[in-house]
Amino acid sequence: MMKACIFDLDGTLYQTERIAIPAFEKTFQDLRQQGKIEENDPTESMILSSFGLKGEQIWAELLPKADHELREEADRVFLKYEKELIHNGKGKFYPGVKKGLVHLKEQGWSLFIVSNGIPEYVNAVLASAALTELFTEILTLGNQPTVEKPDAVRDLIQRYSIKKGYVIGDRKSDVEAAKKNDLIAIGCKYKGFPHFSKKGELNEADFIIQHFRELVEIVVKP
Repeated sequence: MMKACIFDLDGTLYQTERIAIPAFEKTFQDLRQQGKIEENDPTESMILSSFGLKGEQIWAELLPKADHELREEADRVFLKYEKELIHNGKGKFYPGVKKGLVHLKEQGWSLFIVSNGIPEYVNAVLASAALTELFTEILTLGNQPTVEKPDAVRDLIQRYSIKKGYVIGDRKSDVEAAKKNDLIAIGCKYKGFPHFSKKGELNEADFIIQHFRELVEIVVKP
């Protein structure tokens, strides 16, 4: 019987705003200098609320007047800047994440990632802290527009015969992925850090944590 912890990435393990906000700013600056956009930069609150969405959803919100081709170009430029910032060490995981993941693994929990990001981004983030090998499987849905988180979690449960588990994330889609698959939902709302979720998104979670160590305490209880 496999027991599993299925994690979101952005806003759950990784402080996304440290690289995404400057990457968005650089992207909009580039597109404006090339004369491809005229609208003002999105506000920081708009950017924060887009974290956890898929790429096409993000650009529909931040570039509502742009056509598909321009949104795809914006996404490519944005990824370039994100990878540069990750490579330059600008990104960080939340306090206690690496230690906590190692401890969960040592206690016999299988670890998974289900992220709405694309493979290049998710893999770069995990590799930046040498965390990749801790995970049994890493699912990236950003390149699978028709697959939603509940479906991806259901697939993991079936393929790995998961009988007990948690879904850990900071958005409503993470809570839904747990509830629709009879797993326990842990919502992340870390104290002292920006929150990407809108009011009420985590209301249905079984637990809400303010520090990663609380997750470890919940999962590895006597």
